[in-house]
Formats: sequence, C-alpha cells, structure tokens
Amino acid sequence: ELWIRHRLGLASRQIRNALLVYRFNDAALAAYEYFWNDFCDWYLEASKLSTRADDAAEKDRAVSVLVSVLNDSLALLHPFLPFVTEEIYGKTPGSIGRLIKRPYPDQVEAFFDAELDRNFASLKEIVTSLRSLRSEFGIAPDKKLRVAVKFDKGFKGSGFIGKNASLVSLLANTEEPEFVAEKATSAIALAGSGYELYVFALEAVDTVQLAARFKKEAGRERQYMDSVSKKLENANFIGSAPASIIEKEREKLLESVQKLKKLEKYIMDLEQVSL
Repeated sequence: ELWIRHRLGLASRQIRNALLVYRFNDAALAAYEYFWNDFCDWYLEASKLSTRADDAAEKDRAVSVLVSVLNDSLALLHPFLPFVTEEIYGKTPGSIGRLIKRPYPDQVEAFFDAELDRNFASLKEIVTSLRSLRSEFGIAPDKKLRVAVKFDKGFKGSGFIGKNASLVSLLANTEEPEFVAEKATSAIALAGSGYELYVFALEAVDTVQLAARFKKEAGRERQYMDSVSKKLENANFIGSAPASIIEKEREKLLESVQKLKKLEKYIMDLEQVSL
C-alpha cells in the first residue's frame, strides 16, 4: 500500500507540473502510466495476496485500502475522463458527494519513499523476467515454476525481496523462491540488476526439444543479422538513405544481436541441464 501511495503522489506531481506549462499530452501520459501500469498491472494483482487471505481482519483492511486508493486514483484521472470517473466514483463504497468536488490528490511527503520504489522495481524486474521466460519457453500459465535467487554482495534490495517472496510467487506463479548463496545447478540462469535468477526448467519443459527449437530460431536470427549488416556495409545505401532510416537499421541490428545472445545462452543452459 505504501508503494502505490508513493506512485500516486509522483503521478500527481508530474501531472500538476505538466499542466502548469500546458503540456497536456505529458499530463495525460503520466495519468495513463500510473493507472494502467502501477495501479492495474501491479497493485491490483499484488493486493490479491491480502484480499484472499484467510484472516478476515486482514482481508477487510486490504479491501478498505484498495477502495481508498481507487477513489484517489479516480480523482487523479477526473480532469481527463470526467464523466466516466464520476460514474464509477458514485458506485464505489465510501464515496462522498461528487468527485468533481473532491480535492485533487497531492504528493504526501509521508508516503514518499525512493528506497521502497527502487526495491519494488527490483521485485518487478524479477517477476517480468520470469513471465518473459515462461512465454519464450512455452510453459503453460498454470504450471508452477521452481526458482532460486542469488543476490550480489551488497545488493540493498535483498531484504525487501526476501520479505516479499510470497508476492513474487503470486505474480509469477512460482513456488516460494529459494534464496541461495551459490550458483544453482541444473537451472536456467537469468542475470538481473543486483541478483541472479535460476529457473529449474528441466522440471517444466522438454529441454532437448526446446533447445532444438531455439537453435532453429538462432539460425534464422543469424541470417537476419547478416542481411542487415550487409545493408549497413553498402556504400550506396549509406550514401542515399536518410539518417533516420540508417539509425533504424542500426537499432534492428543491435536488437538482433541481443536476441541472438539470449538464444545462445538459453541453448547452452538447456544443453547443460540435459546432461
């Protein structure tokens, strides 16, 4: 709850500052990113840990906070979607009067916590990495993954992630993460900012079949890289194409190189766990 209050306050400040200089597009974008990414994508999902709790008191507390944050979020969006937010606000528990008369949310210093924001960003990075790997490996959404985490020495977010291991499990559909001091064997290794994440893919996929699929993808990626490289080495193309087009081709090449590196890493890890 403290994290979403922090994000709400930051969004409010960004919107106010943008409106003061008539940058309406920036204000609308800040409102959208807060509500869609922070509130809907992360906070609503994370709140299920408490709203589904067996403890009735904890469940009631979580629902009350959720409704309170929702009402403040509707007030944040009100200048951009006045009729829709007014209609929703009128149907939420605890709404008083009309939304248009409600004070606009402001940055509350008591909720401002840059360290919490950084720690939650690390947790989000872990969850996003696990979701991406699940998608890339074709692992069924209902298949629980077993994972382990090794923190780099001095990583400041280790305590926060350790306390919120159940949240990682909920958001990424994994078993409770293990925290290890040494590199895990028979696992796919994913590098993060301050940690290494190990996914025990052997338990969830046919590693031989998946490695074969990735090798085919890597072959196609090498062919694509060669074609883009030849285009960028062509003097006629470089001499006649607009700078923006050339830059896009360079970006394509960089993306292709990064994708190939990831595929090669996956292949190496899969072949190792298959031994």
